[in-house]
Amino acid sequence: LYKKLPYDPDKSLAPITMLAQSGLFVIVHPSVPANTIQEFIALARANPGKFTYGSVGAGSSHHLGGAMLETMAGISMLHVPFKGGTESSTAVAAGHVDVGFPTLTASLSMAEAGKIRLLAVTSAKRSALKPELPTVGESGLPGYERSSWNGLMGPAAMSKDIIGQLQAATEKILSHPQAREQLLKIGLEPNYQPAEAFGAYLRNEVAQISRLMKAIAFVGK
Repeated sequence: LYKKLPYDPDKSLAPITMLAQSGLFVIVHPSVPANTIQEFIALARANPGKFTYGSVGAGSSHHLGGAMLETMAGISMLHVPFKGGTESSTAVAAGHVDVGFPTLTASLSMAEAGKIRLLAVTSAKRSALKPELPTVGESGLPGYERSSWNGLMGPAAMSKDIIGQLQAATEKILSHPQAREQLLKIGLEPNYQPAEAFGAYLRNEVAQISRLMKAIAFVGK
């Protein structure tokens, strides 16, 4: 996302552990005649450039979710960046844009009120917050996965002993029912991953997003 950074994230930082992830949700305005991802893709292919999708800004997870849907499904939509998640979701509910990629906490009440329609979740697995909703990957686009995540990182020179202590403490906290409950309330699903697995996930994220940025000719900051 950035042309220049004052550090190399791969060489300057040591992954400690993944903490939690949050899938995004593909939502549409009720006027869009699609109840599934497959139906929407067919509709968008038949009407190239007709549909718009909102995000919380260029380069955000919401933007990347929409861009990935475009590139993998072979469709074309107009990206409309907003200043925040509430504004972006409200724009879909008001019919100002057709599609959105918000968090569930930003859209569940509007979906229950019939102001928007949930089509799928962007994460690799179904969300514990809405388990009946299929993933985009199982809805006709295998390999599609876009999630926001939170993790712990330290300086590259951090000792393995300290990393091990932090991993153990984190795993214990995330396995506590109250911690899980509190995270789910704010739309985050606990997802403990030790340093090696978290590091592999990060490298894949960088590679995947880099390819996507090139595919959509994104000009970073």
